[in-house]
Amino acid sequence: MSSVVIIFLILTVLTLLGAMHSSFRQRRQNRELLLQFKMVELRATILESQLAEQWRAVSTLSKENLYLQTLTKIRSTKLKELHKRISKSNEMGRAMINIVNDAQLARESAENANKAKSQFLANMSHEIRTPMNGILGMSELLLDTELTATQREYSETTYNSAEALLGIINDILDFSKVEAGKMSVDPHPFDLLTLVDDVVGLLAGRLSEAGIDLQTNIDPDVPCLLVGDSQRIRQVLLNIAGNAIKFTKKGYVSIDVKREKVWGENVSLEFSVRDTGIGIPKDKVCRLFQLFSQVDESHTREFGGTGLGLAISKKLVNLMGGDIEVESEVDKGSRFWFTLPFEKQPRGAQASITLPAEVRQRKFLIVGSNGSHSAESLVSHLRAWGCFDTTLSEISALDDLEKQLKSIATRFHALIWDFESTDLPVKEVRTALRKAWPATHSKFVAAIPLSDNRIILPDPVFHEVVKTPIRQGPLVKTLTSLFSTTCSVELPERKREKSSKTDRPAEASALGSKILVVDDNDVNCRIVARFLKKLGHHSSIAKDGQAAVAAVQKESFDLVLMDCQMPVLDGFQATETIRNLDTDQSELPIIALTANALEEDRKKSLEAGMNDHLTKPLKIDRLKSMLEKHLDTGCRQPELN
Repeated sequence: MSSVVIIFLILTVLTLLGAMHSSFRQRRQNRELLLQFKMVELRATILESQLAEQWRAVSTLSKENLYLQTLTKIRSTKLKELHKRISKSNEMGRAMINIVNDAQLARESAENANKAKSQFLANMSHEIRTPMNGILGMSELLLDTELTATQREYSETTYNSAEALLGIINDILDFSKVEAGKMSVDPHPFDLLTLVDDVVGLLAGRLSEAGIDLQTNIDPDVPCLLVGDSQRIRQVLLNIAGNAIKFTKKGYVSIDVKREKVWGENVSLEFSVRDTGIGIPKDKVCRLFQLFSQVDESHTREFGGTGLGLAISKKLVNLMGGDIEVESEVDKGSRFWFTLPFEKQPRGAQASITLPAEVRQRKFLIVGSNGSHSAESLVSHLRAWGCFDTTLSEISALDDLEKQLKSIATRFHALIWDFESTDLPVKEVRTALRKAWPATHSKFVAAIPLSDNRIILPDPVFHEVVKTPIRQGPLVKTLTSLFSTTCSVELPERKREKSSKTDRPAEASALGSKILVVDDNDVNCRIVARFLKKLGHHSSIAKDGQAAVAAVQKESFDLVLMDCQMPVLDGFQATETIRNLDTDQSELPIIALTANALEEDRKKSLEAGMNDHLTKPLKIDRLKSMLEKHLDTGCRQPELN
């Protein structure tokens, strides 16, 4: 029983264990199935999510595809339009290229036309200057002969008309340089006092005809030794002052120079030209500096002119770094002024016009009217030079003169009588001064207008004569010779060093020099030969460059005046040939004497080996200055600028 029970229990237990095992296994399977179901459910959820996302993506792509299709259509349309535009642009580009090519051809054509015009004007200038040289030269020679009053009047009219024509030619030539863009400046050392003196000297004849005064005022603090283009400044001042004289019927014209500012070794100066002329209407001022433009362009206008001068002057002032301005009032006058920068010359540079210390210690009495520009100019110059004592005395009667001289018998060393501002007769003035002479021991100087010949040296009373308008150079020379036989003064362009390449003695005079004139024009040759004879020189003639070379090889000359345009051998080739000679004559001074008046013509002459450049028409004073500059100096080649 017990065994059966035990077995039964065991079986029961085994059955229970089996059932439990089966139940456990079933539960495990159920858990696995549940897990698998959850996994499937999770996967389904993920798949559903992915499907939803993919659907959204598909929807988005569909929308984007639709947008792209729309955009593609739009772009396609625009591309078609752009293609059409590109086609049109290509056509326009080809048209533009054609326009540019046409413009280039037009520009080249215009440049060629300008060059041709400039060359034509230069050629015309050359061709006109050659006969003008004959007219002016022969007129100048004729005026130096014995003539009746009528003959002199006709000769002076011819000379003045030729001078006016030459001024127009110069303006046209400058205009051609402006048009061609060849207007340039040439800075070099110069003396401002000499420049102003030159301007006054060139205007003096016109002042005498116009019957007006010219006054110059240079402030004492203005440095006069400068570096700049003195030729261009002179040209501008001559143009403006010449206009002032032309438009002034009474009163005066004044050229003033004052310092504006200084920085380091540089200075800016203001040049001013004032007049008491007819003035300019305010609405016409803007036309002053336009080419070919004039204030009065009517057929009844009183004053002539080309309308080029002021326009060219403005261009020159602009090129030199300044600008020109004007203020004017009708019937009261005008003032033109321009300011230019300069470099001061190095310390130690010698002024060309200086009053010796011995003269500066003298005391001067100026007799003239307080309103006289010449008298005031004398006082201004003397005081600016630091003269010890200078007084202006206005005397209206000879009795006043005698009383005043007796009262100041020992005070003054010299008396300068301004005849331009006193109406007293010369004979009576001489008598009064002669009476006062023993008491004063003074020296007497007469200041008279340029064309006035009332006093000719030697004079029984007056020791020296100074011409008005007053120029500083001649005034210095006059006062120096007045007080001392040992004091001497050298005017500009006279100081020259003797070259070691010449065997002339240093003290030899330039007078009597032998000069070769080379020119194929008979009239020019005769004029130059006559000028040289009047200056005390001897001349020989050669009709072309080859003849000049042969003449130089055959005999010795002191200087050659060489034309440039000649048959057989021109002046440049002849100069080069002479320079290459194996003789002393290879070093003799050669001066271009030509109707070629451009700056490049001057440079071409210097590059060919010439020493200087003279333009036609030739005047005897310019020839004299050039000979004094180069005779007894040997061969000194100037620097090319």
